[in-house]
Amino acid sequence: MAITIDTTDVGTPKRRIVESAFGRLGMAGYEFGRTAEEVSDALVLLNDMMAEEPFSAIAGWEPVTYGNGSADEGSGIPPADVGAVVAGLALRLAPAFGVTLSPSASAVLSRTVMSLRSRYADAPTMAVEAGTPRGAGWRRSAPFVPAAPSRIPDDYDPGNLAGLID
Repeated sequence: MAITIDTTDVGTPKRRIVESAFGRLGMAGYEFGRTAEEVSDALVLLNDMMAEEPFSAIAGWEPVTYGNGSADEGSGIPPADVGAVVAGLALRLAPAFGVTLSPSASAVLSRTVMSLRSRYADAPTMAVEAGTPRGAGWRRSAPFVPAAPSRIPDDYDPGNLAGLID
């Protein structure tokens, strides 16, 4: 009989994310025991949150196909994004328990969500055609986008120039 150990990276377990979110609310698991209903409700909020921007851009998260999912399965969330997910979940759990986030926890939430948005932002790029006005800041010099300089290819062969150069 062979024993198979799965070594794939499945991310932080969902239960740890839920427990960390409760910890941000000052309701640590070692002090306040979690009921199965609380964990299930937190999983519902986690699943809903992960379907919204900017959390939906996180690579690795697998949407739940049946029920709320298991709290003991891996989330697939990269370690760099776990803090933002925990802070976002804590903000969503707070009203259910009549708790408000402290100013420092709100500041952490703001920073982590900003960081998350910057990591997954899709900055559009578009070429600008020659002759397009640059805007009000360019009135004095070169108010229009110049034509792209023509580039001579590296393998350009000018041909036989004998007799043209003295």
